[in-house]
Amino acid sequence: MAMVPQSSLKVWRKKLVVDALSPLLALMLLLRARHSWPGRGKFLVAPALLLSAWTALAGLKVLWRRVGLRISSPLRGTCVKFGFPKTLGTWSAFCPSCKRPMNIELGHRRTNEAPPPEVRGKCAFLICLWGASREYLLGALVLGYSIRKTGSPHDRVCLYTNDVPDSHIKLLSKLWLCRPMSHIDVAMDQLSFPDKEDRFAKVFSKLNGLALTEYSKVLMMDIDLLVRSNIDDLFELTPPAALRRGMNEVFLGHGEPVDGRVFFLGADKSMPRWSWGQGTGINAGVMLWQPDQAVLDQMLDELTEPNHPEHVKGNGPEQDYLSRFWADAPWTYIGVEYNFQLHQMFFALHPDRAYYAERSVLVQTPEKIRVVHFSGKPTAKPWHRVLDNAWKDFWPDRSRDAEYVERFAEEFMGYWLWVKRDREKFEAQASGNSWDTAGLELNEDGEFFRHYKNGREPECLEIPVAASQGAMNLLSAALGEWFDIFEQLQREFHLDLGRLTHISPRAPAPRPEVPRLRQVAWRRHGGRAGWFVESDKAETTLPAAKLTAACGMSEDLSSVSLRDPRSETYEDVGSHVHGLYVKLAGSRACRHFELPEVLTEDSLAPIHFWVDSVPTGAIVLMAAVGLPSDLATVLQILAPLGVPQLPPPKNSRVLACISTCQRPRAVEEGAEELPCAHHASPDIAYASLMMDESFI
Repeated sequence: MAMVPQSSLKVWRKKLVVDALSPLLALMLLLRARHSWPGRGKFLVAPALLLSAWTALAGLKVLWRRVGLRISSPLRGTCVKFGFPKTLGTWSAFCPSCKRPMNIELGHRRTNEAPPPEVRGKCAFLICLWGASREYLLGALVLGYSIRKTGSPHDRVCLYTNDVPDSHIKLLSKLWLCRPMSHIDVAMDQLSFPDKEDRFAKVFSKLNGLALTEYSKVLMMDIDLLVRSNIDDLFELTPPAALRRGMNEVFLGHGEPVDGRVFFLGADKSMPRWSWGQGTGINAGVMLWQPDQAVLDQMLDELTEPNHPEHVKGNGPEQDYLSRFWADAPWTYIGVEYNFQLHQMFFALHPDRAYYAERSVLVQTPEKIRVVHFSGKPTAKPWHRVLDNAWKDFWPDRSRDAEYVERFAEEFMGYWLWVKRDREKFEAQASGNSWDTAGLELNEDGEFFRHYKNGREPECLEIPVAASQGAMNLLSAALGEWFDIFEQLQREFHLDLGRLTHISPRAPAPRPEVPRLRQVAWRRHGGRAGWFVESDKAETTLPAAKLTAACGMSEDLSSVSLRDPRSETYEDVGSHVHGLYVKLAGSRACRHFELPEVLTEDSLAPIHFWVDSVPTGAIVLMAAVGLPSDLATVLQILAPLGVPQLPPPKNSRVLACISTCQRPRAVEEGAEELPCAHHASPDIAYASLMMDESFI
């Protein structure tokens, strides 16, 4: 923002008057001289004009040197910086957030460059696929078929990597123009929280879509979508375009610009995980791009540089990065009807917002919803009914559709809270300090009450029946349409997709080399007057090759630290630290699982899944903060990892353990016991094992 420093405001005003009047005064004197020397006036006009121009330019230069920029940020924790003019229309300054130098220039408002004439009007639907997943193959086929049914004339393009089996590509080619692409590897440890890093390892590969410059616009789509009616009008929007995450409480309209300033967070010591992070952004499920190789190159330069100051860690690295990259473009808002996320639909039924939230209103007119997004939990995908053995009694029997819809809805916590009004689930959420249930009460009659701290009478809150019933009706319709398309696929292509086998799966990952571990013990260094140190049984001082798991819990703050000399240390501190943290030695990624007070199949399923994926012989570092009352169930799930099975004392609130996965090793009598370090405590737990240095 242009400004004049307050300290020189009076001087600046005086100078402005003098500089503005000087050329006028000079002109008046010259005109007076013209009347004094008749016949010579024409010779005085040119000097008068030159003198006026020279005086005005000198005044402008003086004024320009006095004009500065006051640069600030709305983010908490930033400072104020001043920019100073260099040449006319340019300033030299420093960023108030990162303190790096900035050049500021006056210029024309940026607009998207028009694509070359030969590609104008040429658009494409786009998906990206990697790996040998049967599930996502099936999802891509159903999505492609659903787009084709709308009668859209635009191309459907599938970019795939070299780890997609040829047989999958052959099937996809029936509905998509399949083109190879390469994986894009980025500095993921700087863009994703460690517990999410593995999940998003290849997600930036979808940026290859920006290289499709033979199209003027591409609609980048997730594979877990179902298109219900024609959406070609999305290509008329100004790219980049996407749905803004959240409940749209600012009531943006379809096609309106999104204020990118609200994406960012400043300093927040109460929540270190999110301090200087990203609070919101766009959802990458449906995005409109204008392909541009130069833009892609710029992105790759940033993403592959680990120390780039742009990087912010988050739970959705690619959509967070894209939110930031085009925050100033700005993004164009895509209405929720074009990316209707099912898990957000149930969240929208919260009694505080059910009457006005965009999704809870829209479900009452479901014909307006054009694209359904099967978002949320990985288990809430319709293809599981077709492919997973656990659902064999539900497929191909379509008479059980209604029962399946109820079972599917149970994957969403919002369904349990706001549709079923399940008190057990509600109290479990409340005990975990969930903001959704803060200040709310669910009584025995299934009524919600809002309690206020100022002594005001509790207020009964209602959820419109039309909204809750509309949500279930939409879920039923969307699932039914998905399975209808699946059956049409089978008939048209004469394929039994439900019997797909794992075609050409990836080679199994090699078993990790098992480091030789040794137990450690405490001893005095230098005799009775010395400090206690850790050492192994050989009484040698412990070298740097040590695995350490530590965690702590107090009334205000909790912490966890998993240290492995072969990879990065995982650490987190704050009131949000709660649950089970696990990390394989040698791996950078740490996984985090919630441990609610009331354990359910939903909360335990991710732990089951992860334990099953741990290779035999792998070393596991584990910390648990805030233990559920039914800890024995959790320990039983962790048994293959060599974790002690006898629950600790009841006053224990934290656990630390380092062990070795023993599956499928039978525990035979006389077999050598693998080293295991473990500690339970009411406040601080600590465990360590010594690892042979040769394995670092």
